[in-house]
Amino acid sequence: MRRRVPPLRYWYFTISVLVLLALFPLYTNYKQMAAPIPPGVHIDGVDLSRLKDPAEIQAVLEPPLTQPLGVRFQQTMLVLKPEEVGFTPDFSATIASAGRYLEGFDFVDIAVREAIGLPQQTRNVPIQATLDEARLRTWLQQVSNQFDYPPRPPRVRLPESAIAAVAATPVVTTTDSITATAALTLPAPTPTPVPIRELAWIPGEPGYQVDIDASAALVRAGLASLHERTVDLALAAESPPPPAMADLAEQLPRVLDTFPAFSGVYVRDLQSGDEAQVDGDATFSGMTTLKLPLAVAAMARLPAGIASGDAEAEQVGEWLDRAIGQGDDAAADQLLGWLAGGDPAAGARTVTAFMQQLGMENSYIQGGFTAAPLPVIPTTANQREKPNTRADPNIQTTPGEIGRLLASVYECTQDTGPLRTTFPETVTPEECSQVLFYFTHNELRDFLWRGLPEWDDKWVIHQQGLSLWQHGDVALIWGPTGPYVVSVFLFNPGLVYWDVANGAGVDLSRMIWEFFDFRRAEGAPVAGDPPQFAPPPGYKQIDTYFPSGANPKGK
Repeated sequence: MRRRVPPLRYWYFTISVLVLLALFPLYTNYKQMAAPIPPGVHIDGVDLSRLKDPAEIQAVLEPPLTQPLGVRFQQTMLVLKPEEVGFTPDFSATIASAGRYLEGFDFVDIAVREAIGLPQQTRNVPIQATLDEARLRTWLQQVSNQFDYPPRPPRVRLPESAIAAVAATPVVTTTDSITATAALTLPAPTPTPVPIRELAWIPGEPGYQVDIDASAALVRAGLASLHERTVDLALAAESPPPPAMADLAEQLPRVLDTFPAFSGVYVRDLQSGDEAQVDGDATFSGMTTLKLPLAVAAMARLPAGIASGDAEAEQVGEWLDRAIGQGDDAAADQLLGWLAGGDPAAGARTVTAFMQQLGMENSYIQGGFTAAPLPVIPTTANQREKPNTRADPNIQTTPGEIGRLLASVYECTQDTGPLRTTFPETVTPEECSQVLFYFTHNELRDFLWRGLPEWDDKWVIHQQGLSLWQHGDVALIWGPTGPYVVSVFLFNPGLVYWDVANGAGVDLSRMIWEFFDFRRAEGAPVAGDPPQFAPPPGYKQIDTYFPSGANPKGK
């Protein structure tokens, strides 16, 4: 019988087994030689494979790990000693972690590379350690308590000319050993302050807080590092608040304290409804600014505003046009008389009652716009000891009340606000639009209007008042972010001449505009285009008017 020859794969397998059996003693012997840390295996980046005694390995690893760790909060460097948080390196566990590469394919790769002279593949092993997590988090919380700081809101950098008008800043110190706020002492105010002519707004700055969880991981890694003994704490940033009306309210007194006149200012952002004011509740002569409530009260009396074909309504429209567009106080008194059967004094009481229904408790008209002085009507505002502005006893208001009324007229055109809620049946959005149309005929462009950049083209509806001792203006302005109302009144006998008062109003108006422009630059929402108010159906033109942003065709 012929003998059967084994297949070729049998011989390959047999030879492979014989070779492995022959190499196994060499493989086992090399493993013993490579222990405890095989070639190419590094401990935190350090090659210690040449050392075979664990004590020698520990002697190399231990000194760096006992050194303090630098922990940085922004520009402040803190020192953390490992023992403060119970940090203890586990050298046995670290060496054992390196020893896992003495098994399996990893060690075959190491042995083959060693046998044929190829460079070893680097395998890195981290330091194994334990620490007291609670103590670490307590330490980080203490750092957070000491160094966290809130966002810094927008602020103003005063011009050099105004520094002398600012009182010395009080010294501020801290009780901890790390930080202290230096005192800034400014020159004492001069007897006659230099008026502040501008406010340079500076954006806010973010605040920062220690992120405890993320920072704990960074500190653990830093304590277990042989090389990087400084870590930057993980900080959570908090964005600064956007510029708010409260910021403007904080700055306005600094401006007004340098003016040569007592001033009351009221500002309302019609986008948000927020207000800023300084002495907005002080009594001033209302002057012709109270033609505004007169116009609204007249509209409330008409069944459909200045309607076409209604002779009475058309006559009311003519009186409004003369009183506002031409500054005719006699026409205003005729309108007061129409409100009360021909008696201007009774009509004045009607307008006063109308204002009181809107909450204007410190505003009134008595007698009329051309009446002889009458005894003053006591109000909360005019009974205050200070300030005494020697207000006209016949016509009084406050910057806040007349400003809020103008704001409510605009809001009424949008079918909202106090006028609509107080007089839902008698004051309509269409009638409020007609009121604002007539006020576009006020062509006086001084004071608040002229304070705007490129003022001649700006959308402004306003009403000025001027007397011997006082100057006031209330304006609805379409600003950088949308509509806002400004009401400014000045008083100082002997100083409030036209040029002085006008210059103060121009400066205030410009600074307020620039505040809203700053808000726009900082991301405040921006309104669309301003409205254009068409002439009422019963409008009878009595004059031509110079075109403006609010009345581009001069109608």
